[in-house]
Amino acid sequence: MLTAGPDALLRDIVRLYVRGQRMHAKCGDGISTVQCHVLTELLQTEGVPQQTLAERLGLDKGRISRAVDTLLNDGFIAKLPSEQDCKSVILLLTPPGHIRARQAGAGIERPF
Repeated sequence: MLTAGPDALLRDIVRLYVRGQRMHAKCGDGISTVQCHVLTELLQTEGVPQQTLAERLGLDKGRISRAVDTLLNDGFIAKLPSEQDCKSVILLLTPPGHIRARQAGAGIERPF
């Protein structure tokens, strides 16, 4: 008999799935799971504002900024000013970023 409702059960399943993804993501040396997800998301939808990327990945402003700054310093992404909003930037993969994103995407395993 279930003592928890469906909402609690769904939260547990999502929590376990996310934990499994973090444990099984093989992005290589020197790249975090968050950076891996940023790269693979940009590979699918390139040229998105940083805030949109943060919302898609469910990350707060600080975490996305740190991941983007590291990837920018490593030469995997570039920032361009947005034409629509002078306060936001558009994130793009560089040629080495495309290679790295494809490698990262191939390394993410399904934990279940």
